[in-house]
Amino acid sequence: MASTFPRFPELPTELRLTIWRLCLPHRVAELDSPDEEDINGEAENCGGCWLTQTSKLNALPPVLTRVCRESRMVAMEHAGYLIDDEGIDVALRDVSPFGTSLADVTWVDKRRDVVHLNWWGWYDGPFNRHMDPIPLWLAAAARAQGASLRTSLLVCELNQGVWDDRREEMTNHDELVRDTTLLVCLRIVTIHAPLQPAAESGLFGLLGDERITLVDATDTARKEQYRAFWEQHGRRPDLNPYRFFTKWSRENEWAQDEAEALETHWLVSRWFKVRDSVADSATAWKKQPEHASEGTISAMDAMEVKEHWTPNREHPWVKDTRTALPKIRPMVMFRLCTTDCHGEREKWGWKNGVDFFDEGYAEQEPLIGYLIPG
Repeated sequence: MASTFPRFPELPTELRLTIWRLCLPHRVAELDSPDEEDINGEAENCGGCWLTQTSKLNALPPVLTRVCRESRMVAMEHAGYLIDDEGIDVALRDVSPFGTSLADVTWVDKRRDVVHLNWWGWYDGPFNRHMDPIPLWLAAAARAQGASLRTSLLVCELNQGVWDDRREEMTNHDELVRDTTLLVCLRIVTIHAPLQPAAESGLFGLLGDERITLVDATDTARKEQYRAFWEQHGRRPDLNPYRFFTKWSRENEWAQDEAEALETHWLVSRWFKVRDSVADSATAWKKQPEHASEGTISAMDAMEVKEHWTPNREHPWVKDTRTALPKIRPMVMFRLCTTDCHGEREKWGWKNGVDFFDEGYAEQEPLIGYLIPG
């Protein structure tokens, strides 16, 4: 296949503009740095990847802004930095200094991008500036194609509220997310591979500048495309994709179960707030523990709640509440990292970028026949 097209300038203007638009990435625009020490609900460290490097590259303007004047015009039709002169710049400046923020450098295409928030209360930890980034995230998402988040934020802050030191009270965001659709990132998969084959694959944008992307967690065919790319081009060893492609790639039931569990967790939390006023409350649940409190629920993850609670979906309160809840779309986030993170980690005492205290990795049969060097 030819890699050049000398007569491209001779095409009709409308056709050239259409081609430029088709080359633009559909990205996940992160507002903040991901937590490198805790992804997928466990201290996994992405197999030794510094995730923020990918975040910063993904936040830059796309390649088309640097090709020619015409391509730059197309790239900027519906895009720009989050902090600008239109719409929500004041609000952004007001809340951007929360502890993990990248908001001042994030490029967003309103027609193509999804706005993602990695933050949740425990992640901000000692760097907490006591700011609530959820209004920022939802305001930015309203300018784009949707809102994406991790399950921890959905279960904790969105469901139970955020403590605001300035007001000395919990800020509840029920109404902000009412009747919305949220893309919930159930798993994060970081693939270390060179940029050239990544761009040629089309899995990370036609020009390789779609470094963070979301895939429907139940789309087996699409997940298998990433698996095939990793098997052929991924750098070794890489614990994070190894785990995902071994356990989750070819199955979909886990994603449906987790999405249902998240909904049940929301229902239970709402139940404790209104149960005394619910008519015929005894029939709202097909199964529930004999002794439960709002405090015990807040300490449980979604799958634990689902194990003990089963809503009666024919009950009027359950029907009405489910209708008002945000619609959950389970997603998998794939991240392309072109840096040799494993080599860099070795300098700091890691063995091939993998923490070998993780016994399960060494015990499993390698997915495509590679062995961990001794």
